[in-house]
This record gives sequence, structure tokens and C-alpha cells, in this order.
Amino acid sequence: MTSTLTASGPLAENTGACPRCGEWAMMTPLGVNALSRLSREPDDDSIWICSDCGTDEALEQHFCMRITPLWEWPMPFRTFGQQIKTMRMSYSAMVFRGEEDNDSE
Repeated sequence: MTSTLTASGPLAENTGACPRCGEWAMMTPLGVNALSRLSREPDDDSIWICSDCGTDEALEQHFCMRITPLWEWPMPFRTFGQQIKTMRMSYSAMVFRGEEDNDSE
């Protein structure tokens, strides 16, 4: 059985809570979630986080030139949380419009 590490210790695969944000957003199997950018070195233990936190880390790395360190986990809010929410809503609206177009055919 594979386990992941958080700022406070091992996290079992089946907890469902993201170690970075604390939200119940982890998917099964664990590998479909995001691998934290803080665990990308060959000798690092894998730290799996939810998809939104994976996106947040990518945006932090690109725009802020830093990633929120483990000792600040769980985070009270994502750095780019509002932008991620807007992207998710835009994607959902686009998919919905596509489904409407398919229904009319």
C-alpha cells in the first residue's frame, strides 16, 4: 500500500482530504490527482494533492516564483482560488453549451 506525506505525517490513500487545502476533493485512484511540485525530486516521497491545488501550485510557480511550503499546509485559501473557480465555471458553461448544441441535432 502506498502512502503519501503531508506536513504532519503519513496520509492514507483513502482519506479523501487534500493535505494542501483540507477539502474533501481527492479522487480514487490516488494517481489521478496532482503530484505536488514539492515532491518532484527522485528521492522525494510522493505528495498527492487535489487537482485545484495542483493548478494553484502551477500558477504560484509561474506568477509568484514560489510555491507555498509544506509548513503552511493546510492553507486557509488557495493563492489563485478565485481564478481557478472562474476557470472551472467557464469550462462547465462551455461544456453545457456544447451539450445543448448536440441536443438540437
